[in-house]
Amino acid sequence: MDAEKPNRMKSAEEILSHLSEIIAAMHHRPKMYAGSATDPGAAQILDSLMFQAHHIWGHIQDRDFELVDAVHTVSTKFDFGSRNFFSGYRYQHPAAPEAEVFEFVRACWAEVSSRLGIDLTDPNQLR
Repeated sequence: MDAEKPNRMKSAEEILSHLSEIIAAMHHRPKMYAGSATDPGAAQILDSLMFQAHHIWGHIQDRDFELVDAVHTVSTKFDFGSRNFFSGYRYQHPAAPEAEVFEFVRACWAEVSSRLGIDLTDPNQLR
C-alpha cells in the first residue's frame, strides 16, 4: 500500500461510471465474461452476469423499478412470462444451438441497456 496515497471511498458517480464501462465491455466482449458462445451454459452465465451488473447499476441510482420495467418490456415481446432471457428462449427453442441462445441473450440485454440509457460504447474505443 502506498503510504502517500490515502484510502478513499469512490463516489457513487465513480462507481456508476466504472460499472457502466463493465456493462459495455460485457456487450462487446461477452466471451471474456461468460466463455465461448458455443460452450454449454455460457448463455445462462451471460444472462446471470448481465442481470447482476444491471441490478447493481439500477440500485446505485435508485432505478430498480426502471430496470424491472425494461426487463419486463423486453421479456413480454417474446412471451417469456417470468422466465429470464436464457430460460425463455431455451424453453421456446429447445433445439437452438448454444451460439444462437448466447447471441439472443446478449441482444436482449443490449435492448435493456438501451432502454435504461446505458452507453454501450466499447470502453476500449474511448482510451
